[in-house]
Amino acid sequence: MSRFYSLILLTALGAVTAAAQQPSIEIRADYSRGTQTHTDAWGGGGSLQLTWGSTSAPIQINTSVSGDYLKQGDGGPGTAMLGYDLTAQPGGNMTLKPYAGGGASLNWSTGDNKSWEDAKAGYDVIGGLLLHLSSLPSMQWKVEERFGYINREEHTLQTRLGVIFSL
Repeated sequence: MSRFYSLILLTALGAVTAAAQQPSIEIRADYSRGTQTHTDAWGGGGSLQLTWGSTSAPIQINTSVSGDYLKQGDGGPGTAMLGYDLTAQPGGNMTLKPYAGGGASLNWSTGDNKSWEDAKAGYDVIGGLLLHLSSLPSMQWKVEERFGYINREEHTLQTRLGVIFSL
């Protein structure tokens, strides 16, 4: 787990020295479905993102630190997550911009019926689209799919719908 915190710290320091082009914050809604039990969970979260590279660069790199909470239906447990994502997207001023990457997280089961004790590591493969309308220059819409798992737990497919605000 100390490697996870070290990676976050190195990214933050690197962003300061590399003069990250665009910091932003995101607010989102989350939906997750287990691949074997088909258990549904709903929730939300937010993130702080840094975009590295100018819009004229062929590729931009995004790093983000996020927090999310999902709650299963029918009185099931909740899951609190602290995550770090690394994605790449094409540069330019496109209206619709795809991106892909990966993420790592620390996860805690919550509630009376919690599934495990202590923190567990989680890993995701990420793909998504950003919608940037010229009439709203400091705001983007995001739709994202994540396939992943929490260590020794069921694989999940998670959908995130968010709004990103430039700082």
